[in-house]
Amino acid sequence: MGAPGPREKGEDVSSTKRQARAAGFLYLLIALSAPVGLLYVPGKLIVSGNATATADNLRASGWLLRIGELPIIFWLLIRDARTRPAEALAT
Repeated sequence: MGAPGPREKGEDVSSTKRQARAAGFLYLLIALSAPVGLLYVPGKLIVSGNATATADNLRASGWLLRIGELPIIFWLLIRDARTRPAEALAT
């Protein structure tokens, strides 16, 4: 049980790089989709002081509501990936 050989050490670095790139990609998706989900979508769907108009907007534009949920989904993917053991991610 000595120090890991060059091949084993290289595989660890490759796995770490792959995980870092995947996390970076998901963070990029959040950065690009968050303004849409936090600024544009609520501005188009929510009518201040008029719950009936807001409900009508939600019924008429369900696809817009789903687009607004994308940053939350990306964040959940990152949270899930960060809480899993590294061995589970490598498989």
